[in-house]
Amino acid sequence: MLNQQVGDIMNSSNHQPTPSDLSLILPLTQVPRALARPVRVIGIDLGTTNSTVTELIYVPGEDPPKALCIEVEQPTLQGIYTHHLVPSVVAIYQGTVYIGAGAKRLRDQTGDPNSELRRNRTIFWDCKNDMGLKRTYAHAPEGYRSAPDIASHVLRYLRDAAARPDGPPVERVVVTVPASFNAAQRQDTLKAAQAAGFEVEEGDFLDEPVAAFLNYLANPEVRGILTPGKEQNLLVFDFGGGTCDVAVLRSRRVAGGYGVRQRRQCATGGGSRGGLDRAHAGETEKQRKDAHSGRFHGGGKHGGSDGVSRGGGAPSDPGGERRGIDRGV
Repeated sequence: MLNQQVGDIMNSSNHQPTPSDLSLILPLTQVPRALARPVRVIGIDLGTTNSTVTELIYVPGEDPPKALCIEVEQPTLQGIYTHHLVPSVVAIYQGTVYIGAGAKRLRDQTGDPNSELRRNRTIFWDCKNDMGLKRTYAHAPEGYRSAPDIASHVLRYLRDAAARPDGPPVERVVVTVPASFNAAQRQDTLKAAQAAGFEVEEGDFLDEPVAAFLNYLANPEVRGILTPGKEQNLLVFDFGGGTCDVAVLRSRRVAGGYGVRQRRQCATGGGSRGGLDRAHAGETEKQRKDAHSGRFHGGGKHGGSDGVSRGGGAPSDPGGERRGIDRGV
């Protein structure tokens, strides 16, 4: 809906942009209503490979709010693992539902004929690629039979991780989606959010490149990219684990804030592999060919224990788990 409104503005050849049109970010002086109490909002990046949750707290009279990634405690068979990246994996194992690192560590068991874990029956990953396809997991338990079902478990898990009894309640949840998502994929994301108990409003879904740039603008150390008073076109890449999105944004730095609107969007990747997953697959194939021809010696930029996966972990560790904290049992 937001993209359609922005597209209508941009497609008008006679339209001359004004600061009021650039409405993805408003100066605090233009916020529609006065905020006399603390407000807490969370944003969720529902990723193909990993997901994450961020909180933003506004306190009247204090400096502008800053976004903070939340470190999530993730139960595993080995104990509690803490990291801000949560693998987008769900597993049902021995009567317990694992989400995140605990589920991802169980993936290796899917190749064991004696294990109860079977993909799309009791363990699920890369389900974001099935959004909008009406694909069902017929042999899975009730509540786990579609991509929106699995996404709802991840969303609810992240929302619960952000809950804090000692702070202001969460008043709004914003979820990001790939710029390449079509209407059916966005509708499935909406279904997942509603199943997770979110009260979704207009504007609560942001295209991932737009969200990335808004976060970029929120960092005072990098705002120098925009020249005051000048309207600029910017090309933004969001190179994720499953998709690589590209958006052209038009932005203007105005007194007290910024105006941003989306001019055009496109995407690469998609399907069952895209983004860094595709990059890693391509590099793995290259290394295989080099090894076959005798040219590969290992230990290079992405050889050995290094990988190109999101989060900086090894290829078998796309969430970069080794950067987190393990507390064994």
